[in-house]
Amino acid sequence: MWTESLPAFGIIAGALAFSGFALGGLNKLFHHGEPRRYGLDDWSRTMMLRDEYITGKSQTQNADTEFSKDN
Repeated sequence: MWTESLPAFGIIAGALAFSGFALGGLNKLFHHGEPRRYGLDDWSRTMMLRDEYITGKSQTQNADTEFSKDN
């Protein structure tokens, strides 16, 4: 009967869903909640270096207009 295959289908679907959510959680953990940047060219790498110089993190951008006065 086709109903005998439903538990196996549920287990496989659950395992695939778990792996997808786990990878999403690990991405947020290691990239500070920002999406991973794919296909970087020279301009993107230069901008990441600039962002790291300004904010201290290469994965985020800062839109603050006030800079710290201790520099």
